[in-house]
Amino acid sequence: VVQSFVRKMAAYINSEDFWEADGGTLLMDSNVDFLSTRPNENQEAISRAQGWLESLGVVGADIGADPEDLKAADRIFRADAVRTWNGEPSRDDFVRILSRFHLKTDDYHQGLGY
Repeated sequence: VVQSFVRKMAAYINSEDFWEADGGTLLMDSNVDFLSTRPNENQEAISRAQGWLESLGVVGADIGADPEDLKAADRIFRADAVRTWNGEPSRDDFVRILSRFHLKTDDYHQGLGY
């Protein structure tokens, strides 16, 4: 799940339509040039994020199904997804992956989403 999400988001961030579709979100408006607005110029940021995920031990890990007891945290994850993505499919993926990170680390910080 984590690896497929990372691959999907990396391809999306490097795509032609990323900034048009999601560039106007609150989080992306605060980008401060961390991500390039030009397609295929974000490999350094993507590699850094992948390294961070690997250090957490979540890449390739079977973190399990979305637990029922994360329903309270879902409100926070959903709010962060709305700040991060315009499209509902990306928001749903984001909430699912944040839930799994929370389960793995037993912690959450808004910066995790970015």
